[in-house]
Amino acid sequence: MTITLAKAQQQMHIAHRSELLAETHESTVALNLRSIAFENHHAPVFHAWLNLGPDERCDALRDRYVFYSVCRHFSVYLTDLAKVDFEKARHFVSQVVEMVTNLGDSHISYLEEWFKGIDALTATLTEFNYLPEAREVVGIGFRTGVTKFPGIAQSLTVHAAYLDALVGRRDKAAKVALRLVHRPYLLPSRREMPKLYQKLMYILAANNHLSEYRLVLWKGVASLHANAALRDAFVSQIVKTYRGVARALVHREVSLGYRLPFLIGNLARIVGSVRPLRLLGIDQPLRWLHFVSLYLLDIAGFRGRGGSRLTETMQGGRRSAGIPLVGFKWGADTRPVLVTRAMGGIGDLLMMTPGLNALALKHPGGRIDFAIPRSFHPIFEGLKSVRLLDINEDEIDISRYRRWINLTDCPAGRVEARQYPNVRKNRIEIFARAMGISKRRLRRTTGFLPEYSVTEPERQWAKNFVRSLNPEGLPVVGVQPFAADSYRNWPYMEALVERLAQTRLVLVFHHEDFPGYDFKNVIKIRQPIRNSIALAEQCHRLVVLDSSFLHFSAALRIRTVVVFGAVSGRLRVRDYPNVHLLAPRKAEFPCYPCWRYEQKPCHLTNGRESICFRSIQIDDVISALDCDRLPSEPRPYERLKSWALYGRE
Repeated sequence: MTITLAKAQQQMHIAHRSELLAETHESTVALNLRSIAFENHHAPVFHAWLNLGPDERCDALRDRYVFYSVCRHFSVYLTDLAKVDFEKARHFVSQVVEMVTNLGDSHISYLEEWFKGIDALTATLTEFNYLPEAREVVGIGFRTGVTKFPGIAQSLTVHAAYLDALVGRRDKAAKVALRLVHRPYLLPSRREMPKLYQKLMYILAANNHLSEYRLVLWKGVASLHANAALRDAFVSQIVKTYRGVARALVHREVSLGYRLPFLIGNLARIVGSVRPLRLLGIDQPLRWLHFVSLYLLDIAGFRGRGGSRLTETMQGGRRSAGIPLVGFKWGADTRPVLVTRAMGGIGDLLMMTPGLNALALKHPGGRIDFAIPRSFHPIFEGLKSVRLLDINEDEIDISRYRRWINLTDCPAGRVEARQYPNVRKNRIEIFARAMGISKRRLRRTTGFLPEYSVTEPERQWAKNFVRSLNPEGLPVVGVQPFAADSYRNWPYMEALVERLAQTRLVLVFHHEDFPGYDFKNVIKIRQPIRNSIALAEQCHRLVVLDSSFLHFSAALRIRTVVVFGAVSGRLRVRDYPNVHLLAPRKAEFPCYPCWRYEQKPCHLTNGRESICFRSIQIDDVISALDCDRLPSEPRPYERLKSWALYGRE
């Protein structure tokens, strides 16, 4: 009896210990699910998520990184599941859509990963012909505010129109497609456009808008970022549409800029369709020639200048003779210049102001129209060199302008990718060059500092606001703790604020509510952007990251300490005399700057965090804040040595 009782107690102890281990294991898995998703490992996240219960699955999706990983890997799992059990696949789709619907109604924080996930999920559901479910997910995206991210918003808009066309609502779909075709400045970057062209073509052809259909078709052929298979499909469709290659080449509505890529692409398609020639790789030189021709036309800026007769005919303007003659003038052209940017960020918009001012000086007899979303108009209040337009609502006829400069397809990203890893031009120079303003002209006219002005009522409000919070007259320090992308965040920012608050009043700026930073003498500021910048102007010092406040501080000449990692801080702030730069030491991190982005992992850890940030300590920032003198520039031989050992920064 005693032995039996002891054995039972031992078994109970083992069972209890197993339960504790299971609970610990479950909590560890939940924690690791978020951290793995943060590092963009989509497949492990998805399979770990599948092992959770229904309630735990929905709860896990509240994390934006988990949600994005699940949506990204959803198509792979659904492909395999549909082959085995179609009914089970349909039930799984219903469950996922129901979870997304619940999340859309729960008012969580909807950030970029949420909308990227919505876009990926919509594409998958459309591909597998779950059309009502796809339309429901699109609606969730718009209800939760996708318009904050114009590129994703336009993609979802095309998805919605395509789904409407498939179910017979062709008039509604055609209105959306025509709006995008007639307003090409609304389309996302060229990397995203080729996958939208085929959907737009279907919508336009189904509603008998054939001239617009042909325009999109030719743009597909001339797309640098379409893959070979997609370009072959566009070329084949042109041959069918015009009933032959020769008829397409001689058609009067098509300019030279579209004919040349079509001719080379068609030769590559024909050679590639012959199996023996394809096996011998004879089509590859033609495909390379095709790509080179597109690249050269892209550099020439043909499509950005609106050289297509099709485009100008649709816009209601006069027809051109193809590629415009650069620098040739028949007389004084007083028509305005149009500059478009369908999205932020705020920092990029501020870095465009020197180029915009120089462009206005270059064309004193004309007007500069700057078309951006209305939400960004307050940033440019007081900028007299441009007239602001709402890119989403105002009617803009491109043919009425002497020149169209499209900054939606960001030139800075292209230049930095081309010069990587030894990037030599900063974004102020790149944006100005895209507007036709050379570095020399920029230096001689407006200089390299962004322009922003605080109005007198805003300044008086900010003074009263700070005075009410600071009766003791403590030194005021402003902190912007978060950048738009997590890879640019410094991990010790909250600890720094706690240290600073011991002797200073700290204003912590962010555009939405955020946890933490709950210390004495710390005030969280969540105000409209102009109020926030007016408050920042009242600070004795600022501590910022690679973010919009860096450029606001340069415009207002506020003494600032900026913490940089991943991206070259020296290049970003070289024309900002008020900024004290803290960056990783090249001797410790020869890979800095790596010019990575949010989805590109750190070279050292293969993770999302830029590990070089951790080399910058809190004491370094405090010392820089207390120092009245900015660090001197390295001597020529030191710069030469650094360049020889580590490359250009």
